[in-house]
Amino acid sequence: MSLCDKKGMERSSKSSRALSDIIAFLITLIVILSFILPLTLYILNNATSVSPTVQQQEKVIGPVINVTYSPPLICLKYPSSLGGEVELLNVYNYTSGYYSQVKITPYSSQNGEIIYEISNHQESPKELVVEIYYNGQFYFAYLPQYGYALVG
Repeated sequence: MSLCDKKGMERSSKSSRALSDIIAFLITLIVILSFILPLTLYILNNATSVSPTVQQQEKVIGPVINVTYSPPLICLKYPSSLGGEVELLNVYNYTSGYYSQVKITPYSSQNGEIIYEISNHQESPKELVVEIYYNGQFYFAYLPQYGYALVG
């Protein structure tokens, strides 16, 4: 073999090694980006969809009744300028897949606030569904213990 042939083989071997290094780098880069980019987009999209902006929170139109449940009391708060009568019709306890009516008694009433007490409060339900009548319409609200709902 001549000296020229040996140098030509060395050059082709170096160039093929450099080419394989570039291809390996590109494959590694593609694999990394295929995991990091979708993960980053998912995290950013999830964070923005979970936390609503202040403008989205303020899109409540019309009068609103705030219903809270702090065992054994259920409280209805509403603007005193609200036209019509606000009335808590029924309260239901949801346990084991069944609804059962809960007996309530009026506890106190002030301008813009009505409070009811669960009659048998030794066994305060963990979840309630309340039926509210206001201005000719019926509203239902789901209330966990120490939770609230906006109705209207």
